[in-house]
Amino acid sequence: MRKRILLGCLMTLLGAGMIAASSTRAFPVYDEDLPEDEFAFYQEVSEIRVTWDGTFAGVLRSSSTGRLVTTYDRDAPPERPACPT
Repeated sequence: MRKRILLGCLMTLLGAGMIAASSTRAFPVYDEDLPEDEFAFYQEVSEIRVTWDGTFAGVLRSSSTGRLVTTYDRDAPPERPACPT
């Protein structure tokens, strides 16, 4: 019984640590899909935001370059996304 409680506490701490670590990570998300040899503007977007945008089709991976590309204007005020289902 004691081992089970200890294991549960350890797993909770591990999960909280993983969430905290992912909140500090950021990915470059490009404004438009350009060839790799051309200069492109990008924004650093947190992993949590990339996950949210990917769920609602706000960030897609380019098939030609493999970069993350935004599908909307990130400078516009945020709107409530439509439910994908």
